[in-house]
Amino acid sequence: MAGKQPLPSSLRGLVEEVAEKVVLQLYAGAPPLGTLFEEIEEAGVQMGDAVACAVMRRAVERQAAEAPAKTCCCGRPLEEPTVEPHSLTTRRGEVGWNEPVGFCPQCRRAFFPSEPSVGPSGG
Repeated sequence: MAGKQPLPSSLRGLVEEVAEKVVLQLYAGAPPLGTLFEEIEEAGVQMGDAVACAVMRRAVERQAAEAPAKTCCCGRPLEEPTVEPHSLTTRRGEVGWNEPVGFCPQCRRAFFPSEPSVGPSGG
């Protein structure tokens, strides 16, 4: 899903459901009379950014968990992975996630399993 592509039609219904729930929770049904469109727009932008950050966080957490490194490039087994927090500033805000980290006591190197596969070219 590189570049800006239209939202898949399979997700449009879900977006409408989420929007309905947000409006009901935020405004108890409808914005009060006199609410400026600018205020409604700002609430929508904040919610969109929050959802975007949640999607990115969940996606990278799952990606990191998919391929934990088990051996070092030297061929020796890594110690039991620990979890290390990561953070990235995106166009929609700060995204933080936890990623397993393997450590090779021989080479004294840490390995993050998702690093080689992040990005469009896989590196």
